[in-house]
Amino acid sequence: MDEYYQRSLDKFCAVSVSDPESIISSVNDFFCRVSGYERNELIGRSYNILKSATHGEDFYKDLWNTVSKGKVWKGEICNLSKDSTHYWLDTTIVPDLTATGEIIRYITYQVPINDPIQKKQTASDTNRQSSDESDDLYHSLVNNLPISVWRKNKEGKITYVNKTLVQNVKMEESELLGKTNHDLYPKELADKYEKDDKEVISSGIALHSVEPNIDLKTGEHIYIETIKIPIKGRDGSIEGLQGVFWNITESIETQKRLEIQNEQLTEIAWLHSHKIRGPVATIMGLMNIFDWTNMNDPQNLDIVRKVDTVSKQLDEIIHDVVKKTGDLYKKED
Repeated sequence: MDEYYQRSLDKFCAVSVSDPESIISSVNDFFCRVSGYERNELIGRSYNILKSATHGEDFYKDLWNTVSKGKVWKGEICNLSKDSTHYWLDTTIVPDLTATGEIIRYITYQVPINDPIQKKQTASDTNRQSSDESDDLYHSLVNNLPISVWRKNKEGKITYVNKTLVQNVKMEESELLGKTNHDLYPKELADKYEKDDKEVISSGIALHSVEPNIDLKTGEHIYIETIKIPIKGRDGSIEGLQGVFWNITESIETQKRLEIQNEQLTEIAWLHSHKIRGPVATIMGLMNIFDWTNMNDPQNLDIVRKVDTVSKQLDEIIHDVVKKTGDLYKKED
């Protein structure tokens, strides 16, 4: 987490992280202060260590039924500190999900409610504050990721782009927000993207693909790897989608160059195994019938002429192989 936001949260919000079984794996300084426990007394323990008798079992059952379905839970919880003091917390529990909807962990944000008499008003205010702080923190983190991130609503209009995307496409944020695929891309490409977006929204399943794209500013053809995931609301309904992508043009072009080089190497190997072998076999055959005992034999002169002819053919073939090999290495450079 960015150090600035870590310090900001430590001033007013107790933040904890737990695994899907509710075992605590991380707490911030503010959490330790309000609970009275040291960090090493909390890590590896369940939240039962803080459980008070204020709430019935139905309360906790409803809480865990909500978050275990991947939904955000908001409410007020009365915890028991290490010195047995009861304290109220305005609480937001956010499930952290994989692209397939599997829960990785739970992140809990809790703001103390200091005045029980004004608890309802404070809860309303802190709910809004916690929500605003969570949104600010999310956008701060996503904005500085080294990959391009965008969001769209169900109508296909862009509602968010991060700083990296703006830099990569060399356009202003205002030129992108509110735009659809057809506002930005040629029809054929826009139709494909729109089809993919609708598939993610209708199926609720993430999509991972490698696909052609164009540089929005220059029109240059590029390749990107992209992941699109549905965005779900608190009631579980799909409200839009979010995507990330990164440019893999260099990787694709390198792969194409390697394929061409492999074809050239195959051709060189064929030249070596077929064209060179024939002349070499001819020379060896002629030398076998050369009469070494009678150097003045007229047949020997004919054999020498043929060897000369075949040697020149062999030299041309070798020159061709050397040239193709040289061209291959020049392209690599």
